[in-house]
Amino acid sequence: MKEAEIVSTEIFKQLFKSYLPAKVESLENFSPSDVSSDLSEFFKIYQSANSEQKSAIKYYLETIITDVASTILGGLDGCTDLGNLSWDFQVKYCSTDITGYLQDNFLEKVQTMYDEE
Repeated sequence: MKEAEIVSTEIFKQLFKSYLPAKVESLENFSPSDVSSDLSEFFKIYQSANSEQKSAIKYYLETIITDVASTILGGLDGCTDLGNLSWDFQVKYCSTDITGYLQDNFLEKVQTMYDEE
């Protein structure tokens, strides 16, 4: 379904091409005044890490983003349990029902990203 692929692609691009790079850049360019004291220890750990460790941290952040987005999209698609919520979601884009296609399309984009690395 073309419309679901458009939506999933834009969500993927926003998360992995915009949001994640900005967060990694903020880790690289940490200033104590930029974050709360709760986060400053994490930023210090990242900055003291070697390149292999930084890659592992980035991969873990990618995994978290993928899991969270997949859970939300799967819930909207009706294939992931969202606790006490009804399975009766209907998601439309340009008046086309795209429910049932979001999670798979999103995860396909993530897999393609890893295959291209």
